[in-house]
Amino acid sequence: MVNTRENLALVVEYEELLRYCPMLEVDPKTVQELDRHTLQVLSNTARSNLARQRELQRQGIAQAKAQGVRFGRPKAKAPKNFAGIVQAWQEGQISRTEALQQSGLSESTFYRYLKKLREQG
Repeated sequence: MVNTRENLALVVEYEELLRYCPMLEVDPKTVQELDRHTLQVLSNTARSNLARQRELQRQGIAQAKAQGVRFGRPKAKAPKNFAGIVQAWQEGQISRTEALQQSGLSESTFYRYLKKLREQG
């Protein structure tokens, strides 16, 4: 079999799809020796398996969300004495670094809660 650009493109596409569908794995040397039709069949199979996997994943995520499952990292909570820490910081009794350490929050989270505190009054 002569390797044409079309066959080479199919080999590349097939190898790309293998990352998502490893069950279709064939030795790379064998892939290069397969005819165009066989490569198309393998590529279409891999593509359809990938689409099915993604659809099942979408359905699973939707089902989990419907059941109230939350995804991602949990939000950091401000300590109960956050207002006191902020007041001490604003009055100059403690430094910004000390306020961050006492609150146990990152700088951006600290300022986000500070903004909320100011909006509440």
